[in-house]
Amino acid sequence: MIENLKCPCPEPPPEPPVSCKHGFEDGAKANKDYMLQVDEITKLPVYCNMDGAGLGDCGGGGWTLVMKINGTKVV
Repeated sequence: MIENLKCPCPEPPPEPPVSCKHGFEDGAKANKDYMLQVDEITKLPVYCNMDGAGLGDCGGGGWTLVMKINGTKVV
């Protein structure tokens, strides 16, 4: 009977998060590059700090790296 026939259709891929915070809230826990959906058509690879290590009192996870300074260079 056709009523009992089921199609094993694959699930669509999940939409990328719009921020590291949203990725963290959705369960991402690894510090690495994530693809973020920054507007309706643009996706960008962004490094996300998900474990909060090295952030001092800011703690928690879901931070977006925007600049890294090592303190040894003078511009």
